[in-house]
Amino acid sequence: MINWHKYPFVRLIIPYGFGIWLAINFKGFSLNLVLGIFGLGIISLLVAYFFLRQFNLRWVFGTVLYFTLFFAGMTQQLVYHSGMEKNQDIPILKPQEYFIARVIGDPVVKEQSVKLLLELKSLRHSDHSTEQTGGRILAYLQLGDTIPIVSYGDFVAFSQMPVPIKGPTNPGQFNYQAYMARQGVYHQVYLRENDWKNLGINQSNFIFRFAFNLRDRLLFVLRQNGLQGETYAVASAILLGYDEVLPPYLRKGYVAAGAMHVLCVSGLHVGVIFLIAGFLLNFFSKGKHAQFLKTSLLLAIIWFYALLTGLSPSVQRASLMISFFLLGKLINRNGYALNSIAASAFFILLLNPQNIMNLGFQLSYAAVIGIVLLHRPIASSLYVKNKLLKWIWEITALAISAQLATAPFVIFYFHQFPVYFWLSNLFLVPLSFVIIVSGMSLLILSFLPVLPGYLGMAVSGLIFFMNMGIQWIENLPYSVITGLYINWFEFLLIVLVLTIMLIFTQHRRKWMIYFSLLTSIVVFVSFASRKIGHSKQSVMIVYDVNRHTAVDFICGTDHILLADSLLKSDGQTIGYQLEGSWIEHGLNLQPVFVDPESTFNNAFFRCQNGLISFQGKLIALWDAEKHCKAPLNYRPVVDLVLVTGNRKENLEDLLNCFEVKQIVLDGSMSGYQTNKWVEACRAKDVDCFAVKTNGAFLLSV
Repeated sequence: MINWHKYPFVRLIIPYGFGIWLAINFKGFSLNLVLGIFGLGIISLLVAYFFLRQFNLRWVFGTVLYFTLFFAGMTQQLVYHSGMEKNQDIPILKPQEYFIARVIGDPVVKEQSVKLLLELKSLRHSDHSTEQTGGRILAYLQLGDTIPIVSYGDFVAFSQMPVPIKGPTNPGQFNYQAYMARQGVYHQVYLRENDWKNLGINQSNFIFRFAFNLRDRLLFVLRQNGLQGETYAVASAILLGYDEVLPPYLRKGYVAAGAMHVLCVSGLHVGVIFLIAGFLLNFFSKGKHAQFLKTSLLLAIIWFYALLTGLSPSVQRASLMISFFLLGKLINRNGYALNSIAASAFFILLLNPQNIMNLGFQLSYAAVIGIVLLHRPIASSLYVKNKLLKWIWEITALAISAQLATAPFVIFYFHQFPVYFWLSNLFLVPLSFVIIVSGMSLLILSFLPVLPGYLGMAVSGLIFFMNMGIQWIENLPYSVITGLYINWFEFLLIVLVLTIMLIFTQHRRKWMIYFSLLTSIVVFVSFASRKIGHSKQSVMIVYDVNRHTAVDFICGTDHILLADSLLKSDGQTIGYQLEGSWIEHGLNLQPVFVDPESTFNNAFFRCQNGLISFQGKLIALWDAEKHCKAPLNYRPVVDLVLVTGNRKENLEDLLNCFEVKQIVLDGSMSGYQTNKWVEACRAKDVDCFAVKTNGAFLLSV
C-alpha cells in the first residue's frame, strides 16, 4: 500500500490542479455556483475536523478535503479568468484621441520592430478630459534608422486603435490568440514613428527595473567580449534566459536533437548557480548563525537569478525545490523529492493558475518526475563495471527517464520525437555545465582586465563546438520522427498510463498493470479508427496564408498542394500555417507542389488550362486576363471558382464565363479587394467565401 503520509502535497495537488484544468478547458461553469460549493466545502471541512475525528471516520475528512480542494482550484481559475476578461473590452478610439499606457515588460528588439507589453491607463479625449481604462496590449513599434527609445516603466501615448489578436484560421494551426489570452492580452497594435510618443514619465518596480537593467548590462558584456551571432544567441539563452535573438533554424536544430532544455533556463542552470554560490560561500563556519546567514544568501542569489532570467515556471520549480532543500537542511529535516515537487507545483499554481497550461511548466514537472522515479530503476537495470562506461550509462539513463516522461507532451505539442536524444545528452550535459560555469565566471569577473576576453573566447569556442554537435546530430539519418499526432483525449489517456506506470516503479500492484493495459487498448482503438478515417478522406482545403495561394487536394493520405512558387520556398510559413493541418489529416509532410498555371495529372487530380477536376468536382481558377466581356452562349457549370492573387473585382466578367455555384477568395488577395469582391457577390446574391475573413475553406467530396 502506498504510504501517502509521506507525500501530503501530492495528495493536495491532484484535486486542486484537476479543478484548475477543468475550469480552463471546459467553459460554462458558473462562478457563483462553484464559489457556493467551495464555501459549503469549507464548512463541511470544519465540521468533519471538529466533530468526526474518530479513527474509523477519517475517510470522511479526506473525502471532503479532496472535494474542497477541487472546487478551490475551480474557484481560483474562474475568479482569475473573470479578472482577465475585463481586458477584452477597451474604449473605441476616435479622431484626436489617444491612449496612455505603461510599459510593463522589457522591450524586445525584433528584425523590423520593437515588441512591447503595455498596460492601458487612460484614454485622453479631444476635449482634454480623461477616461480611466485598463487592459494589456501587445504593441509593435516600427523600427526605423534608429531603435526607438523606450524602457520598462515608461509611459507612452499612442493614437492607433488596437485590434483583437487573431485566432487560428487554418486547421491544426497554433492558437496564438489563446496563448496570449492566458496572459490577459487580447489586443495588439502596430505603431509607426508618428503614432506614438514617450511621455518621459517612468513608474516601475525597483527590483524588476534593476533586474532588467542588469540583464541588459550582462548581455552587453557578452557582446563586448567577443560573442557574436549564433554564439551570442545561445549564450544569452543559456546564461540569462534571453532567447529573443535565437535564430529559428538553430532553435529547430536543438529541438530535433532533443536538447531544447539546454537553451531554456531550467533546473540544470539553477542547480549550477546553486553549486557555484555554495562553493563561493563555503568559507562560512558551521555555527548556527553562520549557517542561517549562508542559507539566506543562497536563497537570495537563487531567487535573484530566477528573477533575472524571467521567472519561467521551470525556473520557479527548481528555485522552490532548492529553497525547500535549504530550509530543510537548516532545521535538520530531510524531505521526500516527490513531496517537494508537488509542493512547488502547488505554490506556483496558487500564484497563477494559468501556469498549468504553460508548456514549460508541464515539461519541467514531467521531466523531473520521470528522473526521480525512473532514473534509478533504469540505471540499475544494467551493471557496468568500467567507471567511464558507467558514467556514460548514468547520463544515458538520465536522458531516457526524462524523455520517456516528456514524450506524450513532445508528441502532442510538437508532433515529433527526437531519436538521438540519448546521444546529444552524452556531450551536452557536461558541456553545458562547463559553458554555464565559464559563462558565469565571465559575467562575474567582467570588471577585470584581459581575463574576460579570454573567458569570452573560451565560451564562444565551447558554444561553437556545441552548435556543431547539434547540427551533426540533426543531420543524422532519421534524427527526428515527424508527423506524429495524438488528440487531447489520447494525450490524457497516455499521460494517465504513464503516471500509473511511474507509480508502479515504486509500488507494484497488479491492478496498475491491468488498468494500464486496458487504457492502452482504448488508445490503440482510437489510433486505428483515426487511421481508417484518414484512408477514406477526400477533402479540398483553401488555406488562409497571407499573400500566398495554398490549396490542398487530399485523397486518403495523399495530397496535392496548389501553391505559388514563393510559398514553396518559404519553409517557415509552411511550418507555421500548413504542417499542423497535414499532421492532423495524417498526410505526408512533403506534398507534391503544383503551380496554378501548370498542367498536372494523377489518379484523383487533374489541372489544365485553369480548370481542375478533383473527385467529380470541377473547379475554375479565375484569371482576369482571360475574362469574358460578353456572356457566352454556353457557360460551363463549375462547382467552385477560386479567385487567387490580388485580382480587381470583376464579378460581371466572371459570371459571363461560368455558371457559378460558389466563389472562394484565397489569402493572396488584399483585404481591400476581398471586401470589394464580397460586396459585389452580396449584391448579385452569389455565394462567396473569403478565407481572409472566415478562415480556411474546407470542402468534403
